[in-house]
Amino acid sequence: MPRLAKTLIEMGLRQEGVAQYKQMLETTDGKYTAGQFLAAGDALLEAKGWDVAGEAYTKSIELTKAVTNESAKTAIIARATLGQAQAAAGQKLYAEAHQKLDQFVEKYAKSKLVIDAYELIVEVASEEGRVEKDDELRKQYFNAAVRAIKRLRGHCKTQAEIDELDLRSGDVLVRKMEAEEAMNLKDKAKETCGLAANAFIAFLMSHEPTAGEGHDACPAREPRTLLLVRAAAHGEARQGADGDDPQVRRHVHGAVPERQAQDRRPERRQPGQGRSVTIRIPRSGEDNA
Repeated sequence: MPRLAKTLIEMGLRQEGVAQYKQMLETTDGKYTAGQFLAAGDALLEAKGWDVAGEAYTKSIELTKAVTNESAKTAIIARATLGQAQAAAGQKLYAEAHQKLDQFVEKYAKSKLVIDAYELIVEVASEEGRVEKDDELRKQYFNAAVRAIKRLRGHCKTQAEIDELDLRSGDVLVRKMEAEEAMNLKDKAKETCGLAANAFIAFLMSHEPTAGEGHDACPAREPRTLLLVRAAAHGEARQGADGDDPQVRRHVHGAVPERQAQDRRPERRQPGQGRSVTIRIPRSGEDNA
C-alpha cells in the first residue's frame, strides 16, 4: 500500500494517493513499521496532505517502541517530531508548530535537522508576529525569528551563506513593518522602517564594489534593494538616507518592479529521504492544499 500511495502521488493523483495513506493509518494489525510511517509522512508532506502527514508522523513515533536499535529509534523520533511541526505549519497552526520547534531545537541541538528547524522557526514566528495585535507579543515573535537566523549563522560554511542570513534579518524587519502598517500603527511602522533601512544600507555599504568590480559584485538580491528604496521612502530610514541619497541611488539602479518582487515568496527546504523537498508555508488568504 505505501508504494502504491507514493506512486499515485508521483503520477499527480494526489487525492487517490492520500486516500491510500489514510487506509494505511487505519490498519491495526502491526503490518507497518515506524520507518514506513515515517516515509509516509514525508511523502504526504511533499503532497501537502498536512493533516494526514501529522498523523503518520505521530504513528511513527508510537511504533518506535518496537525499535531495538537506540540510534535508529532516536533518528526516527527526531525526524518525525520535526515532521509534526512542518505539518502543523502547513495547516497554519503556527503556535503549535512553534512550540514543537522550540522543543526540537532544545532536545536535538546536535542533529543535522536542527538547521531545518531554525529555518522553519523564522517563517512560523514571522507569521505569528504578522497577525499579533499585542505590541509586546508581536515584538517577541519577530525577535524569535531574528534569533533563529542568528543560530543559523553558526552553521554557515561560506561568506555567501552569511550574507544571505544578514539580508534575511532585514527581511524580518520588513515583515514587522508591513504588519504594523496593516494594523495602522503608523508610528511603529516608521520606527521599524528605519531599522530595516539601516540594516540594508549597512549591508550594501559593507559590500561596496572594489576597484575593477561592477555593480553586480554586490551579493544583495534585487528584491532586497527594492525594499531598501521602499523603506527609505518613508523618510525614517536614517539621517541623510532618503530617496536623494547617492548611496541609495547607486544601489537601486536596475531594481525590479514592485509587483514582480511581491510575487516572490520565501521557501524553505524540508529534508526528504534521498532528495530535497521545498515546502512553502501558506500565506493568509491562501487555501490549504
